[in-house]
Amino acid sequence: MKLVSYESGKQLRVGVAEGEYILDARAAVELISRRRLSRTLAARPAYKAAARTLVATGFAPRTMTELLARGPEWQKALGVITSSLAKAVDPERAPKGLSTPLASARLRAPIARPAKIVCVGVN
Repeated sequence: MKLVSYESGKQLRVGVAEGEYILDARAAVELISRRRLSRTLAARPAYKAAARTLVATGFAPRTMTELLARGPEWQKALGVITSSLAKAVDPERAPKGLSTPLASARLRAPIARPAKIVCVGVN
């Protein structure tokens, strides 16, 4: 799973790069919480467990720092969801905001405002 921070529509977003597209983490969590996905996708056991994990934490993260703070279990669930969505949903007909072509997205620094920067000088 490749986590990315990117700019789309002049907004900073967090997503997962899947092939030639970036799937927006926030849009994916909103789709799951509103149950706006096909029943065949939602019926898969791994998908169900991952969806429960993502929805249980509340709102989707807005920054990479928030996403990383959710922990490895949440990140693994996000990977399951995004890979399932990438296989099941045609990017051209995906719900608005879910997928962005990698070529048209402007990639940003992974962590926009780090809490601490550590430098070491060695001669």
